[in-house]
Amino acid sequence: MQVNQPQSSTAEAITTPLAVGDKVSYVAISGGGRSYRFSARKTVITAIDGNVATLRSANGRTTKQPLSKLTPDGQPNAADTHAHGRAVIMSDFFYKSSEPATVAIVREFYAQKDCFLNQLADLGALFGGKVAPMRDVDSNFAGGVKLSGGTELDVHWCRADDHGYRTLRAAAKPGKGIPKEERAAIRVEHERLLALWNEHCPKRLSSTDYWDRLGVNSGSLWLCGGIKFELSGTAYFHLGFQINKAEHDSQVSAGQPTSGWIAGAVEIVSSEFQAARVAKLEQRS
Repeated sequence: MQVNQPQSSTAEAITTPLAVGDKVSYVAISGGGRSYRFSARKTVITAIDGNVATLRSANGRTTKQPLSKLTPDGQPNAADTHAHGRAVIMSDFFYKSSEPATVAIVREFYAQKDCFLNQLADLGALFGGKVAPMRDVDSNFAGGVKLSGGTELDVHWCRADDHGYRTLRAAAKPGKGIPKEERAAIRVEHERLLALWNEHCPKRLSSTDYWDRLGVNSGSLWLCGGIKFELSGTAYFHLGFQINKAEHDSQVSAGQPTSGWIAGAVEIVSSEFQAARVAKLEQRS
């Protein structure tokens, strides 16, 4: 399988020191198969722990990213270079592994994902509506709730998005002219809703943690993408970058960065991967 080499670097190395309060951007990738979409997410650094920054976006959501993946506000990032035709050309590489430890990690991820989805369903039952299953480049997490009702919900819930899902407000928003006693009751009810949400909302399920355990470089995954699943005792992988054990061992010995290696992996053709994926989808339907 041939690798398409980039014509130029995706971005210059960033040496500007970053601090809490700085406006930055990072590149998110979505899609799969042979179709990938890059987008730049603009955020503000709220905390730094070692080489990892906690970021807050305009909608109030938080995420964590390595400092090395952040670009100071106003500087071009990988999404910009991609838009101008200078990004890495994606390739497709397919692998499988029957190594017991590898298969166990993939199985564990999907067992945890099933548990996460069941917890979402339970959370929705408590609030009277379906909870949106959300996913970003790193994690699966709970989104808004699809509630039936109109503007009377606005006191506790943000307005519905384009898909009809509402997010619980951080604080109640009583309307003007409401008596003091009624306002106090609204705040008490909102505290109850917040406590109920915090108690039953499932924790984020990080796919990066499982890729790390498999031995794959998460930076390569965030940039190029990756899919994993297990079928009949074999783990299958579709990566947007190549892994090679000999190269990996050599780079590790030399103290150089590597795309990683999955124990027991052997490269397979696309048709074998796709046949396994179809079988897996039929198994779960």
